[in-house]
Amino acid sequence: MNFCSDVLPPAERATGYATVLRDFFCSLEADADVHVEATVPDAFSARLERVRIGRLPGAVHASNSPHFLRAGPRSAAGDLLGFYFVSKGHISFAGDQGTIALAAGDMGILSANCAFEARSECYEMLALDIRPELLRIPAAERRRQIAWKIGGDSALATCLGALLRATLGRHADLAVGEAAILQTSIIDAIVYLTAQCREPGLPTRHEDKLREVKALALQELSIPRMTPERLAQKAGISLRTLHRLFALSGTTVSSWLRGARLERCWRDLRDPAHASSTVAAVAFSWGFSDLRTFNRAFTACYGMTPSAARRRSELMTAD
Repeated sequence: MNFCSDVLPPAERATGYATVLRDFFCSLEADADVHVEATVPDAFSARLERVRIGRLPGAVHASNSPHFLRAGPRSAAGDLLGFYFVSKGHISFAGDQGTIALAAGDMGILSANCAFEARSECYEMLALDIRPELLRIPAAERRRQIAWKIGGDSALATCLGALLRATLGRHADLAVGEAAILQTSIIDAIVYLTAQCREPGLPTRHEDKLREVKALALQELSIPRMTPERLAQKAGISLRTLHRLFALSGTTVSSWLRGARLERCWRDLRDPAHASSTVAAVAFSWGFSDLRTFNRAFTACYGMTPSAARRRSELMTAD
C-alpha cells in the first residue's frame, strides 16, 4: 500500500491521501478518522510508503499540509509499541497514555494498543512497530501505557537520527543481511536512549522546582541573555542542579529554551495581529539574536521557513 499524491490530479490529492491513511489503519485493524487541511490544493503533496527493516515493519509518512487523525486501538497489537522518528516538521500524539510533541530530530514511543489523536504540521516521519521484548522492557512494565519522548539533542540521538534519515531514502535497497544489521543498530540505540524514560519520574519537590524554573524563564523569554547561567542565578540554584532538573525531565535547558522561543514565534507569525511585524522583528522579540540561526532552527522544527508559515496563515485567513 504505497501512495504518492503526485500521480493524482491536484483537486483529488488531499482526498486521496485521507483515504489511503484510513485504509492503512484499517490494515492494522484500527479505525481512523482523518482530516487533511490542503491549504493550497494545487501544491498539496503527500506520500505513504510501506517499510520493513529486518523484523521491524512500518511506514514512511509525509505531507506538506497539516492533517488531523484520530485512530482507535489496534485490536491485534497486543503489547506492541510504535516508534516514531520525525525528520521534518512537527507532529503531536495525544491519548490516555499521555501526550508527546515531536519536532524534527525527535523520536517517540507509544503503546500501539491505545487510541490516540495525531496533529501534524508539514512533516516527514518514519514509523516502526517494535515488540517491547526487543527493547528489553520488563514484562511488568509492558502492561503500562507508554508515551515516551526521546529528544534529538544527545550525541547518540543525533547519530541515530542521521541513520534513520538515510533509511528513509534507502530502505528499499537493503539486502536481507543488511536490513538485519540495521535493525540491530537501531534497536540497540533505542534501548540505550529509553533507559532514562523507564526510570522513575522526578520526585514531587523536583517537579515543583522545575515548574518554578520554567515559569521564571517564560517571564524573560524575550531577553537574549536568558542563558542557563542566568536562569540558574534567578532561580537560586546551581548551574549543575539546573541541568540535572531538565535532564531528568528528558530534555536540556538550551533545547527547552529554544523550543519555547520557537513556539512563540510560530504563534506570532500566524497571528493576524502581528501581520505588520517583520519576520526578523518577531524573532528578535522572542530572544533570537541572529536571524540566520533562527531561520535554520524554525525550518528544522516546523518543516517550513518562517516566511512560508506566515504566507500559509494569510491564505487560511483569506479563505
